[in-house]
Amino acid sequence: MVLMGLGQGAYLGTKIASASNGAKIATLNPELGAAGAKITVVGSSLGKSGMVMFGNTKIQSTLWTDTVVQFTVPSTAEGGEPPPNGSDFFVALLPDSSTPPVTTNTLKFTLTQTIQSDGSSAKPDS
Repeated sequence: MVLMGLGQGAYLGTKIASASNGAKIATLNPELGAAGAKITVVGSSLGKSGMVMFGNTKIQSTLWTDTVVQFTVPSTAEGGEPPPNGSDFFVALLPDSSTPPVTTNTLKFTLTQTIQSDGSSAKPDS
């Protein structure tokens, strides 16, 4: 099992503190899936906009409200390489309303398959 992502008080260029503004994520649905999967995060006090932290990679959301954020699982990890099959990623939110930048708590997402360089899907290693 490979764990990639943010811990409490992680760094992303500059120090990102853990949530103190009340922003919190409660659920991640689904909790596992392939690259390209549409993910819904439900939480509270998320603000009006922000970025999704998928492991150590910042990605854009497709929807952001004070209680729901949606995003698409990226096909590449930090550095542009496909992540290893069966990788676990921590998902956190970085609301724009927090100064200094503050992440929410994290939830785990498991990548169930990745796209190979020839375009085919690969199932997780057993």
